[in-house]
Amino acid sequence: MLSQSKMYQNLAGIILHHHERYDGRGYPDRLQGPNIPLLSCIIAVADAFDAMTTTRIYRAKKKRGAIPCGVKALQRQPV
Repeated sequence: MLSQSKMYQNLAGIILHHHERYDGRGYPDRLQGPNIPLLSCIIAVADAFDAMTTTRIYRAKKKRGAIPCGVKALQRQPV
């Protein structure tokens, strides 16, 4: 959808790849390592933090003590 809008074309690829994983097991294109756009990685970290700190329809937000563990897991991912 974003790629159809001239105003957001530059953001479309960044958003598209924010579910890629460093090991190549993400989606939609199974990009890995340095092939994942840096801004996509930044969005992925922000999305993960938001998922840990807010209540979702399907689960409550994480307890405060669990968040540092999640942050440590994210830090293990090379950039």
